[in-house]
Amino acid sequence: MIPLGPGPVPRTSSELDERLAAGLGRMLTAAHARPVTVESRVGADAAVEHVRIDVTGVDVSAARDIDPGAVTSSVAAIVGALSVVGSPAVVRGLPVQLTAEAQNVPVTWNESADGSLWLSVEDSADAARPASARVDASTGVEDIERLVSNELGARLGGMGLALKGLSVVVQAVGARGLDLRSDATVGKSFLSAKVTVTARATVDDALTLTISNVDLTSGNPIVSALVSRADAMLAPWNGRRIDLTRYSFAGARLRDVGVSADDRIRVHAAFGA
Repeated sequence: MIPLGPGPVPRTSSELDERLAAGLGRMLTAAHARPVTVESRVGADAAVEHVRIDVTGVDVSAARDIDPGAVTSSVAAIVGALSVVGSPAVVRGLPVQLTAEAQNVPVTWNESADGSLWLSVEDSADAARPASARVDASTGVEDIERLVSNELGARLGGMGLALKGLSVVVQAVGARGLDLRSDATVGKSFLSAKVTVTARATVDDALTLTISNVDLTSGNPIVSALVSRADAMLAPWNGRRIDLTRYSFAGARLRDVGVSADDRIRVHAAFGA
């Protein structure tokens, strides 16, 4: 639930903007002290016509739950249109250009025992006003390369190895798949060798994500032995299948996914009845 502080359900747009931005700020960590900004339009009878949330510069992966305690009363409402933008937002250190749009989002105004107000998005479908949503996100391959380099360099350092170079190449496989290849130069003292990591991710017509072709190889047997621990961590991912239809937003199930890649990786997801 999103904390909105003490007081009744906001009756003006400016009040909702201020309280919702402050509540999201409590749940998220803003990079460079940039706050979450909110623009809304409040309707009658606790309804909200529109909410736009800007999470630019915010680490959205740092969101944390806040326990409201006992809830003493609840009022159901609908957010007619909800949009979230990030130019970019941050997800686990990765800058992501984000645009999300949703319609007919069921929410509940909840009052806790201490008189505080909390806003929750309900994951229940309304046959009369079904929710729908779409999400478009993209990130640069160079940004992925930088993040992988930092993470891999730190892990190799713990194994007594040094990362001397890294490249990442991502290619689209049809309309719902990606091939990834990462070539790294790994060194230990005077020894230096190339290590290659490959993986493929594809989504079928039933919206099942399959991870395959996961492999770590090196032409140098000594280096292969040194990085065998990393290979053991990757192996369980090979052949992993994930049913994406189990994911939903506001009662709307995931019904389509698309991906593309050039110098950026782009993902499109659509939710609906």
